[in-house]
Amino acid sequence: MGNKSYLVKILLVASKKAITRTWGRAEPQTKDQYVTIIEAISTMEKLTHTLRVQEAQLDKKWRKWTTYKTQTGDT
Repeated sequence: MGNKSYLVKILLVASKKAITRTWGRAEPQTKDQYVTIIEAISTMEKLTHTLRVQEAQLDKKWRKWTTYKTQTGDT
């Protein structure tokens, strides 16, 4: 359950960030903006886990996101 809740928290942070970036505009955030934010967070998480020598944990935490990207062709 821990890996799922971790990823959900990341997705919630990304959605809040996407909303604040488009706050006050007539058009809402797009899926591409949302995915870009998630990828930026993913990059920072990779750096952190690499420095802590915890790459295996990172793969487990982000597996569902990686699967989603592969299925949608966003690789």
